[in-house]
Amino acid sequence: MRNISIIYIFILLIGCLTTSCTRRSLLDEQHSHSGDALLKIKLNWKGSSKPQSMDFYFYNQKGGDPIYREGTVNGYEGYLPAATYDVVICNPDVVGVDIKDYQGYEVDLVEANTDAEDESCIEHVDNIYGAGLKGVVLPADSTVEKTAYPENLVKKLTVILRAETRKKVEHMQVNLSGAVLRKRIVDLVMSDETSNIKSDAIYDDREDSFKTGISTLGFRGKCPFNVHLMYDDNETVSCLPLDLTEVLVLFPEEEKTLEYTLFLPDSDEEIKMTIRVHQWTPGGGGEIIVQ
Repeated sequence: MRNISIIYIFILLIGCLTTSCTRRSLLDEQHSHSGDALLKIKLNWKGSSKPQSMDFYFYNQKGGDPIYREGTVNGYEGYLPAATYDVVICNPDVVGVDIKDYQGYEVDLVEANTDAEDESCIEHVDNIYGAGLKGVVLPADSTVEKTAYPENLVKKLTVILRAETRKKVEHMQVNLSGAVLRKRIVDLVMSDETSNIKSDAIYDDREDSFKTGISTLGFRGKCPFNVHLMYDDNETVSCLPLDLTEVLVLFPEEEKTLEYTLFLPDSDEEIKMTIRVHQWTPGGGGEIIVQ
C-alpha cells in the first residue's frame, strides 16, 4: 500500500509540474507579444490547382524594411507589430520568372526570364500564384482575420498543327509576339513591354500531328502568330503571319471557337486552323488548337 501511495504522489507531482509549465509558457507567449497583433490570413483558392507553399511579405505603410514570413497554401497565422500593412502573397517555387521589387520597394512583380538560346524571346512560365491585401490595420493586442484570393498568373495555350503538304514535314516551330514581360502580383496589372515566345512542336504519330504549348503572363499589343516548317529535305519555310490580337488581347470572356487558315508563301498549300478560346478569367487560361 505504501508503494502505491508513493506512486500516486509521484503522478500528482508530475501533473502539477506539467500544468505549471503549460501555464507559464502561455503567459510567456502572451508577454513576449505584448502590444503586437495576431493576424490570421486565410487563402481562398477559387481554382483546383495550387502550389506547394506561399510566402507572405508585410509592408508597413509608414516605411521600413518588410517583414517576411513563410506560410502555407491554407494561409498564415502569426504575430506582427501593431501597424497598417500592405501584404503581398506569392509562392516561392515559380517557373520561368524572377520575383522583382516593385519601384525598388515592394516584392510585387514577376518578370519572365530571357530565353537562354534566343535573347529575342522569353521563357515559358508556370506555377505562378499571387494575391495581395491593402491597408490591413493591426491594432495593438488585437486579433485580426482576413481572407485573400490567390490568382493563377499564367495564361496557357495548347497548339496542335496538321500540315497537308506535298513534302513530309520533319519539324515545326511556333512563334508568337505580344507576350507580356512583367506582371504585378497584387492587382494583375501587366506591363506595356512585350516580347516574343517560341516553342518547338513534337510530332505525335498516333494523331499525325505536331503538338506544343505556350505559357506566358498574358498578351498585349499586336500578337502576330507564325509557324515555321522544316521538310525532310532540310528546306525551311514560314507561313504568312496571322494576327491573333483580337483573340488573345481583345478576347471575349465567354468561350469561343474561331476558324482560320495559315497560308504558305508562293504556294497553294495551306494549314487549316481552329482556335478554341476557353473562358478567360483573371489568372485563367485559354487553348489554341491548330489543325
